[in-house]
Amino acid sequence: MNATAPATAEEIWDVVVVGAGAGGLTAACAAAAEGRSVLLLEQGEVVGGTTAISGGMVWLPANHKTAEAGRLDTIEAARTYLAATVPGTDRRRLETFLAHADEALRWLEARTSLRLKPVLTYPDYQPDLPGATLGGRVLEPVAFDARVLGANFALVRDPLPEFTLFGGMMICRQDIPHLRRAKRSPRSALHTARLLLRHAYERLSARRGTTLHLGNALVARRALRAARCKSQPSSAKASAAGAMIGEWKAPETFNLMTRLAPAAFSTSSAVASSLSVPDMTHWTGLL
Repeated sequence: MNATAPATAEEIWDVVVVGAGAGGLTAACAAAAEGRSVLLLEQGEVVGGTTAISGGMVWLPANHKTAEAGRLDTIEAARTYLAATVPGTDRRRLETFLAHADEALRWLEARTSLRLKPVLTYPDYQPDLPGATLGGRVLEPVAFDARVLGANFALVRDPLPEFTLFGGMMICRQDIPHLRRAKRSPRSALHTARLLLRHAYERLSARRGTTLHLGNALVARRALRAARCKSQPSSAKASAAGAMIGEWKAPETFNLMTRLAPAAFSTSSAVASSLSVPDMTHWTGLL
């Protein structure tokens, strides 16, 4: 499909997702994993939304990862805590969340590249209320090596400068004590030296560090899923901006569309009309 020529055929998709933050990327990848054709629309020129500049953590009570780490939690305790913190909430939706949160976590980790780990020292925001825990309900993304994304790494939104050191080096919460003690502890000094050497090596081939943490790691893992789906390009053309636009029909279950140019959706009048978006020229299609 050409980014400047008018569309010659109606585009039909099983699922259209608007927004390429954590929610949109997860919904799109989940639908694709179930064999649906998916079109994911993103207004920006990079993916991640606010997720990419956030801590990327999720609150999932009574999850199996926390149980495996030896921290006891129950749905009943979580229900008690939520009753105290969010009274008046739609109880049906709340009960659905409690009943299926861990099931959703298991499904996503089994069917996608999502990987989370419990933060055992992260208490609930209201730790003095009934049903609260001192850690384990919050899960954070496992560190991700963005080098496996290749050129697609450029599509991941940069983290906030406050989340990085030395020109784009991200660190995890376990690194912070070592950085603080680097001048007093030989062990911490060695840990810090390893971080710096790794970052220097990564910068030889990337404009910022490729070891990602927090929300940036979460988004990059979703981008990896999309990149893996796009394994068999059937056609591709370059836009005026130099980005690639193509249709991918991956083996068996995946039927995905990627348009990696800001002007690409000027060709998709049917999509623009159905979404009631007045100007589609600033939308980027991903996945």
